[in-house]
Amino acid sequence: MAISTIQKQKLLELYNLITSFKIWQEHCISEKFLIQQMLALLIFLILSSLHEQKRSYAIINTTRSALSQVIVILCYPVGKHPLVIHL
Repeated sequence: MAISTIQKQKLLELYNLITSFKIWQEHCISEKFLIQQMLALLIFLILSSLHEQKRSYAIINTTRSALSQVIVILCYPVGKHPLVIHL
């Protein structure tokens, strides 16, 4: 089974995302940033950006819910983090 051009593009995007995250993680470690705090800020900025783009509540809520399934920030699922709740 051959990989289509779209599948190759998606795999490359995923690889670039993972590589970028690894670089960001190494930067946080070298600068003695707490990765969890930086991740909280990044997620807050993403959700704020969706709000500023006037995206629907359903899109913002779906994004928050999806992130909550895979990311825990300082013992809080994303959707339960105090900064996200007050967004």
